[in-house]
Amino acid sequence: MTIRIRAVEQPDLPLLLALYRHLSTEAPPEPEAAARSWQALLANPAITIFLGQRTGEPICTCTLVITPTLTRAARPFALIETVVTHVDRQGHGRAVLRTALDVAWAADC
Repeated sequence: MTIRIRAVEQPDLPLLLALYRHLSTEAPPEPEAAARSWQALLANPAITIFLGQRTGEPICTCTLVITPTLTRAARPFALIETVVTHVDRQGHGRAVLRTALDVAWAADC
């Protein structure tokens, strides 16, 4: 069964917070802090959070940041961060990383 990978949208915060529990055992952020960070992430055009789902269930994610630079002929560079795969769905991280890499390469990173 294939997974669907897409950029997150406003209503996806609970899905991501649930998935992030597979990354760390620390407590999730307080709701107000999470909401502030979520709005900042969604408003920043340099940041894309990809979410992989199967039958609506979140199974993997990663964050892509494309940063302008004055080196390498002013080509941007990309950072991939917060790569998470649901503990019971191992092996799907490659698909979300492939999507992030494809977007980065398309942006001439």
